[in-house]
Amino acid sequence: MKPFHRALTVGCGALAVLVLAATSSADTQLWKTDASGAFNDAANWNLAVPDSDDIAYFRYFGGGTPAPYTVTFPSGSVIQGPVNYVSGALRVGPNTVSFVPPNPIFFAPATYTLNTAIEIGEPSSIPSVLSTTLQILAAPRATVGLFAASQSTFNVNAGVVNLTGSNSNVELIVGDLGMGTMNINGGAQLNISGAEGNTIVGKSAGVHGTVNVGAGSVWNNTSNGTSASVIIGAMGVGTLNITGGGEVNDFESTIASNTGSTGSVTVEGPGSTWTNRGQLLVGGLGPATLTVSNGGQVNDDSSFVGGGQGPPGPGNLSGAGCK
Repeated sequence: MKPFHRALTVGCGALAVLVLAATSSADTQLWKTDASGAFNDAANWNLAVPDSDDIAYFRYFGGGTPAPYTVTFPSGSVIQGPVNYVSGALRVGPNTVSFVPPNPIFFAPATYTLNTAIEIGEPSSIPSVLSTTLQILAAPRATVGLFAASQSTFNVNAGVVNLTGSNSNVELIVGDLGMGTMNINGGAQLNISGAEGNTIVGKSAGVHGTVNVGAGSVWNNTSNGTSASVIIGAMGVGTLNITGGGEVNDFESTIASNTGSTGSVTVEGPGSTWTNRGQLLVGGLGPATLTVSNGGQVNDDSSFVGGGQGPPGPGNLSGAGCK
């Protein structure tokens, strides 16, 4: 398995700010208002609008519970064509922020590209929540539940999220050191396209990661590389729910890969499909459950129940629809 990325915590005066290790020389541009506004309005940032080297940082530092707010990505007319915003990285801490495009009837699409990462989750009793309906939100990798004691959610409610990385990092982690949930809804799409683009849901011991794919939405892992696997439960608890006609397409998958892990996958409802172009292992070294019900379907080239190296984990398979 590929090694994991780590981040640094550094002091910034009286305020502790979490900074990406990969971009520690960049400026951290903090969204300084608790109100909605335009991404390209410098008045909304502590220093300046984030550029291609900067960390765009959305976090609440006040007392009490912050109100949700919306960040709009303006564009020009339909004739002028799409506008792509670029930052070095995106960090979302305790608050609830939504990224939205301009009105598609009058304006061209707006897209947002991160050169290094999307990272969601900091230690707090306040959840870290990012929702997006942008036409395209793109980065090499994303982590939901970055730090311990974080509660993190990434909602993809429309449009496309593209994760394009292919290197020593895991391209998508949901539930890293903190609890993480990723919801792909409303016909939205998640694409992981790197040659070694892989996914871990529930990475660390004691951590729960959940991915929900529903309402006609699609998650595609396009690589057929052996290192581009999908793991539901690595050392922690991993859950994948595919409902309402959602689809997940990947090469190889393991449910509960290591000792101490637990994994559960549910494929429920007409049109709900999980397709593994290669091998599906239910119960690597931990207890695993695969439930297919009410017209859901699972397709794979080969499948094994409780068949990891060493003493296998108990695997449970229930329902019709497995091929």
